[in-house]
Parts: sequence; C-alpha cells; structure tokens
Amino acid sequence: MKETIRYENFHGITKTFSQMFGKAVIVFDRFMRLIAYEWGRLSEQQLQDIAKEALRQAVGQSRMEGYILLDGYPDVSLTVWPINSGGDVVGYLAIDVHSQEIDDFFRLSVELALNIFSIQFMKQKLVFDTREQLKDSFLHKLLTAEIEEEESIIQYANVFQWNIFDEHRIAVLHLQFSESEEQVDLFKRNVERTALWDRLKARIAIEDPALLYGAIDDRYILIVPASKEKKQPAKYWNEWHHRINEWMKEEGACCRALLGIGGRTTSIRDYYFCYQQAVQALQVILHSFQGTSLAFFDELGAYTVLHHLKELEAAKLFVDKYLGPLIRHSAERNVDWLQTIRVFLDCNGHLTETAEKLYIHRSTLQYRLEKIEEMLGFSLSEAEQRFNLMMALKLYDLYGLSSAKLLKR
Repeated sequence: MKETIRYENFHGITKTFSQMFGKAVIVFDRFMRLIAYEWGRLSEQQLQDIAKEALRQAVGQSRMEGYILLDGYPDVSLTVWPINSGGDVVGYLAIDVHSQEIDDFFRLSVELALNIFSIQFMKQKLVFDTREQLKDSFLHKLLTAEIEEEESIIQYANVFQWNIFDEHRIAVLHLQFSESEEQVDLFKRNVERTALWDRLKARIAIEDPALLYGAIDDRYILIVPASKEKKQPAKYWNEWHHRINEWMKEEGACCRALLGIGGRTTSIRDYYFCYQQAVQALQVILHSFQGTSLAFFDELGAYTVLHHLKELEAAKLFVDKYLGPLIRHSAERNVDWLQTIRVFLDCNGHLTETAEKLYIHRSTLQYRLEKIEEMLGFSLSEAEQRFNLMMALKLYDLYGLSSAKLLKR
C-alpha cells in the first residue's frame, strides 16, 4: 500500500509482490501492453513474446483465471488474472505459477495484489483525467478566432512539453454510428460516443505520445507535428484513419471514423483558421461525399473558395431561395427532392445514369424533375440555373445549414 503512495508507476508494487510471492510477476495494461515486470531470468525479447501470447489468450476475458503455457518456453508457465476497477478491466496480472501450485492462501494473496494494483490504476486514471481536462481547456483557448491570452496558451503548451511554434496539422474526427440520429435516443448516443472517445484516447496516447488530442463540444481534435507526415500527408492520415477504425472494431462499436483535415500552421494564430478548415472538410464529407471517410480541405476545389465567404446570412438566403422549396416539400411529402437534384446535377443531367444511381425508373425520374421545376419556378435545362443550384448545394454542405432553419420560413 505504501508503494502506491510513494510512486506513480507500477514498478515498486510489482517488485514488492514478486518478493512476497517468491515468483516472477508481470503487469499489463488493458491493451496487453507490458508496463511493469520483475523477472530477471528472461530477456526483453522473451518478455515481448510473453506479452504477445498473453494478448492472444487473455484479452476480453473479464473473469479469467487461466493457465497459459507458452510455446517454445516449456519451463515457463503463467497464470493471468484481470485487474478490475469499477466493473471494467483496466489491466492484467501474470504470475509465474502453475495452476496446481495455487492454494487458498495463494488465492487470498492474489486478491490482495489485485486490489492494490486496482488502486494504482485508479490513481493513474485520476491523473490522466485531470490532464485531459487541462488539455481540453487549452484547446478551447488555442482554437478561438481572437486569441486574448497568448502567454497563457504558451504556458499550457509547456505543461504538455509541446512546441506550439512548430508546424502542425489539425484534423477533426467524427464518430458516425450506423443508425441515423433520428432513430435513436440522442442523449444515449452522445453518452456512447463520449465513452468510445475515452477509450480511443488511451490508445492514441500509447500509439503516439507526440499527438495532441482533445474535444470541443462533440468534435474530437487531433493535432500532429507536420514533420510526422514525412511529405506524405495522404499516407499518414489514411494510416491513422484505418487504425482508429480497427480500434473501434475491437471495442465492438458499430460506427466508422470520419476525418476532416485542415491545413498546416505557421504561427500561433493559424491554429483557429486550420481548425475551421478541418471542420469545413468534415461538413462536406457528412453532407456531400457519401462513401468518403477522409478529406483534406486543400483538395476540396470550389469549397475552399466558398469557405472564405464572410456574409453567412447571404449564404443562408441564397440556399433558401434555391433549395428551401425542395427541403420544405420533402418534409411534407416524405420524398428526398434534394437527393434527386444532387444526383441529377452530378450526372450532368443525364437521365438514364441519374435514374440508375437513384434506383428508380426513368419515367419516375422525369416526373420528379417536372415537380422540382414546378417548385423552383425555372427550367433545369438552363445552364445558369444549374450552376446556381450546384452553388446552393455546396453552401448547404459547407456550412451545415440545417433543414430546420430553412423550414422556419
């Protein structure tokens, strides 16, 4: 117990229990990462092999007390116990003992060990959570349009040993669940999303300590030194995207990761601008690029020009003029007129191709287009009006103008 007070890590506790049991003791975190051991007779490579074998056999078994026999090590036997805290597995304790050697007194001693290791994990979690809150506060100060306390921001960065003046890239992560938001309890969904993010943060911290992450509202921010990309930003971010999706599968989450990626910072005041670029790239993925999960703002073509539009109210009026009638009529008749016109324009007005992509008959499409022309009051064959409709759709995608705002009219 004194070791939990004297030290932040697990090494002192592990050494004490190894002496008490007269056995080798290994401690893993919940991802089966080796974090402390007292086992003098094995090499570092052998310990890593043990960790891999333990990962294969033990992870996911919350009530396991299993006997592990390692291939290639006939004289090594391990019994592994999960370390629980608050009903969750936070780590694993492995002792070099054969199951036949475990008597009631040994079991009682193991229970004591598990409780003390649990306390140390809880202590570390409190420290981790405090740093996370500090990190979120730091991001709120950094990613703001008008930086008021530059010196304070620099001090925050020093706490994390993070050089804010280096060139960085900012990305915004969104966790998209398989069901639409209308089909579920939004409060429950937000709780699930937050819990999943908490688990992902632990993995991100292990994968790359140099990556700064945090949350602003329901947006999850990733900031990495630009040097990490090694002049291959697409490859770097695609690897992160794949990694996060794989982690979510392991967590049993039915969702996918969407990444909007902004530009590179060159000064402390660039962070907000690059953050907004990442947000806009994410908005475009959510509203327009169906099937796409990752987008760089710099590669969005016309969207990058529209991003600089200062008069947001003018954009709303423009969108309402060209899309408002379709959105309001869609709500009344349960027909997605917006998707019809979007696919029609993407197919350059080609009827057969549009009908195939919408999975409807050509005659049904012609009827829909006639209704759209009637609602809008102009012909879809006019090049100027098609351009205006495409512009309205891009503004709608970029700014995330909700249907509710347009329906109020």
